[in-house]
Amino acid sequence: MKVPIVGSTIHGLSLTHSRRLEHGGYLIVLQSVGDDSSMEPANPYYSMSILRPMPSSNKTELTNVAESSSTPIPKFLVQKVASMAAVNFFNNLRCYCKEMQ
Repeated sequence: MKVPIVGSTIHGLSLTHSRRLEHGGYLIVLQSVGDDSSMEPANPYYSMSILRPMPSSNKTELTNVAESSSTPIPKFLVQKVASMAAVNFFNNLRCYCKEMQ
């Protein structure tokens, strides 16, 4: 994602684990990692997503909780960048779903 004013792009490398839940949904946990085993991530972040089927419909409910370090982003831009990231996430998800149809 390109950060406004700063002009840099934020990149991340992460490990992801998913597990099917008893009620038929999925839990997805994500944690950032450094580029090699001896490095701490430059922009640490953590995320947990729960996907649950919605009863009597062909839809899925998505709950996502994320925490990220905003070190490279000036404090006055943090809220705007977080909103942009959320919008980008759902736009990418919609595009992916359209491709799958």
